[in-house]
Amino acid sequence: MLYAMEARAYANMGQPGKCKRAVRMAEDTFADAGEWDEPDPDWIRFFSEAELYGENSHSYRDLAYVAGRSPTYASLAEPLMERAVKLFAADGEHQRSYALNLIGMATVHLLRREAEQSTVFAAQAMQVAKKVRSERVNTRIRKTVDTAARDFGDLGEVVDLTERLAAELPEAAEAV
Repeated sequence: MLYAMEARAYANMGQPGKCKRAVRMAEDTFADAGEWDEPDPDWIRFFSEAELYGENSHSYRDLAYVAGRSPTYASLAEPLMERAVKLFAADGEHQRSYALNLIGMATVHLLRREAEQSTVFAAQAMQVAKKVRSERVNTRIRKTVDTAARDFGDLGEVVDLTERLAAELPEAAEAV
């Protein structure tokens, strides 16, 4: 987990080499942890394979933003984010994390200029968001849909999603 956090920090500082190294270290350490005889301490038990893939993909996504919306780094984020989404979908328990990673997948597709695909993931995130009632999730969805509208506002799927967002997750809704 600590290497994954380190990767995210390097991504936000715009240091791709160090970010990639920390991502590899996070993956290697996570794989090695399965061979340890000691049980995980309480503070790390939540950090599953899904969390690992989610954090590492967010590192590359953040690096894409820092590098001027680089499609190269977004391409590195996509397979990791896809794996995180699949693992969280199968989990059933960590729905807030599932929603956040669906939003992450939507942003990766926006970075890759794939607005139609982005709307698919944003719509899925909205469905989950209604169940978890998290203002953090709702805010991220709104921000992602706003970005899609700004960059692809004339696309029918984006217009539909924007209208759906206004109806289903209005900003005036109370946070729980």
